[in-house]
Amino acid sequence: MGDIEKPEDTLGKRSLSEEALDLVISVASGAMEDIPYTRQMIEEIVQERDLDRESAEIISILEEEGVIKPLDKKDG
Repeated sequence: MGDIEKPEDTLGKRSLSEEALDLVISVASGAMEDIPYTRQMIEEIVQERDLDRESAEIISILEEEGVIKPLDKKDG
């Protein structure tokens, strides 16, 4: 039988460490409370928590969820 995937299951498949997952969840929760996170803020938090190895994945998830805006590609 097909199980319905929960959001936690999807995040779990990303193979993030527990601490990185906590960061993603706390930032996403803050965004729902209208805390205006920026990419720079996220990068600083990632460095403080020594999660540099996972920073690209953390940022990717937050972009997908609409928490932070993807970097604009400048033309020319």
